[in-house]
Amino acid sequence: MALLLLVGLTACATPIQTEYDRDIAFSDYQTFAWKVPSREGVEDPAGDSEILDRRMARLISDALEARGYESVPAEEADFLITYRTTTRRGDRSSGSSISIGMGSGNVGGGVRLGGGGSQTQSVLMLDIIDRSDDTLVWRGWEESQQGQSRWSEDRLKRLVNRLLNEFPPSNQ
Repeated sequence: MALLLLVGLTACATPIQTEYDRDIAFSDYQTFAWKVPSREGVEDPAGDSEILDRRMARLISDALEARGYESVPAEEADFLITYRTTTRRGDRSSGSSISIGMGSGNVGGGVRLGGGGSQTQSVLMLDIIDRSDDTLVWRGWEESQQGQSRWSEDRLKRLVNRLLNEFPPSNQ
């Protein structure tokens, strides 16, 4: 039973996505500093909050320090790290649909069970910026269905750790 539950939860997990500059020697990065995120274009009040900024700064710093990086003042850092949230509406499907129909001549009828609708997706992105030239060199993100707990401490901690498990890129 536990194995089935684990398989079910894994199947529902949204994959982490990343992109990065292949010309960067990420192994040279040893120190970091927090960069206050931009509020431009953030429409979700919960994603546009100084409270969330402080929570994310602490969670990200804790995760990076646990991986051996050192937090230093911005002018001394090898890289800066920040985050961004976005939300968007999208279509969803229940994954199952049954349709029954019949008709003759000008008369027709049908029944459809199951279906779709729309849902709001939340996206959390982490950005690594090379401090020497202020360029984005790594981005990791995860998209998930919006729910009440999307910005909860526990969920964010798990998500930050999942994202930073992909940094630095493994092929470096």
